[in-house]
Amino acid sequence: MPLALQMAYLGLMSFYIISGYFYRPSNGFRTNMRKRVMQLVVSLVVCAFALPAILYEWLSMFGQTPEPGDLLYGIEHALSLTDVFMLEGNHTYYATCSASMGYYYLWTMVWGFLVFYALADHVLEDKRRFAVTMIVLTAITMVIAVYPYKLPFHLHCATISAIFMFIGAYMARYRTVEYIESLHWRSGRYWMVLLGCLAAGVALCFFFNPGTGFDWFRFGDYGPWSVPIYCLEATLIFVVLLYICKFLSMIPVLSAAVRIAGQHTLGTLLLHGTIATMIIAPFFTITNTSWFPSDMTTMQRAVVFLITLVACVLICRYGPSIIRRICGKQSKKSQEP
Repeated sequence: MPLALQMAYLGLMSFYIISGYFYRPSNGFRTNMRKRVMQLVVSLVVCAFALPAILYEWLSMFGQTPEPGDLLYGIEHALSLTDVFMLEGNHTYYATCSASMGYYYLWTMVWGFLVFYALADHVLEDKRRFAVTMIVLTAITMVIAVYPYKLPFHLHCATISAIFMFIGAYMARYRTVEYIESLHWRSGRYWMVLLGCLAAGVALCFFFNPGTGFDWFRFGDYGPWSVPIYCLEATLIFVVLLYICKFLSMIPVLSAAVRIAGQHTLGTLLLHGTIATMIIAPFFTITNTSWFPSDMTTMQRAVVFLITLVACVLICRYGPSIIRRICGKQSKKSQEP
């Protein structure tokens, strides 16, 4: 993968960091788990059954009728129950009606929240406990990385997800986001922090390629020793992304677009695989060897990406209100004599 793509992929870790940054200890373990995790689990389970079925029918409409077993495999993949206890490279089959390209990421957040919420109130106010916790979590992650077998529901990613959440929570203590927002773009300190983090991030990624195999516990070319470097790389990229967001916030139209898209991140992660496949199906043959047809050009993939992103945001933003209106009209008709 190009270095720029690997660095962009590191941006996915920002969601873990942000989750930790906005952690509120006053809510308690049960409240946090009920509020965050249940929302994720319910959404995942519903979409795991509904979206592959929708995609199965859609592909059939265009003469690409999958095998019945393909539908079952798509559901299993959405639930992260495929390729369990296997190493990367041993899986070769992709369900054509699978709608879960990014579901692994949401499952890892579930387990990351579980570890983070269980420990956060006990360690965040004590620097020594925090340091010990980070060392232990890093050590466990490094041990898992020696033999990175895929566990059910991506349970093997629990500790690395929690590490990033703790990084975010610790950054919140020093109000990192607020500090960057307070810097004026003409000040030397503004550019010193930005260029310093950008240069360090690019250099680390160049010499220690992070790759794009987070779900398979591949953090670089040095096995378990890549874990702490990977965490540092992702943290530096997160700071750079904060600066990019600050730039965008200065442009009203882009700021509004990014804010709206950010409000529907969960829906986009759940829907993007389905929408992208539905866009591609009328023009290309969906195979069971890769997510995207090999004969698609880079430009075609970019177009599909943009259309998918816009479609997901529009569905999430206006879909619920449209459904409520339809249901409301139907209920009124049923009540009419």
